[in-house]
Amino acid sequence: MRIWMPILLAMLTLPAFGGEDALYRNDFEQAAEGGAPEEMMPLGGTWKVVVRDGGKALELEPQPLEGHCMLFGPERKGALEVSARALGSRVRRLAPVFGIGLGGVTGFVLKVAPAKDALELWYEEKPAAKVEYKGFKSGAWLRLKLRLVQPDEATWRAEGKVWLDGEPEPAEWPIRHEVKQAPPPGRPALWGAPYAGTPIRFDDLSVLEPKAGEK
Repeated sequence: MRIWMPILLAMLTLPAFGGEDALYRNDFEQAAEGGAPEEMMPLGGTWKVVVRDGGKALELEPQPLEGHCMLFGPERKGALEVSARALGSRVRRLAPVFGIGLGGVTGFVLKVAPAKDALELWYEEKPAAKVEYKGFKSGAWLRLKLRLVQPDEATWRAEGKVWLDGEPEPAEWPIRHEVKQAPPPGRPALWGAPYAGTPIRFDDLSVLEPKAGEK
């Protein structure tokens, strides 16, 4: 029994749904309202499952007005892809910053920064790349996707893209950053800074291994 206990506990931390091709999926429809799912690990902020517009989502409350992180999914190293939907709202000139990450707190983070009209890629808690992005719409869902691939034996590359929910996924990855050392293992993450004083919502989380041959 002692041998099987760690395996049983690990199975209990996974969501009760998913796809055969996914390492992790979560649309929160099976989650209880009022708190974050037990398999997730909040690092700051207040997170809870809420019902909005007829469906469930994970919501980051707007106080305090600073950056917060939520770890989820399996701890992995190597090539990986994470995606999610996210929704934030402006209040006059104030806008939230939100994103998704790979490799834990110090790994790669793809951030939407509407106040800067920018899409940013951070690594080791520092900005690594930045491109113009004006596709944010207050109160509308965006889709975010971040992947880590190994184009050759000496290089690791993080790539990100963002598009409005309901529109076709862009073929191009407009923002990227390369490193020469394999990033350490870590869990995927959600990131949010509710600078506008309004909640930030996340939904449809997915963690996959990139398809063979993707570089």
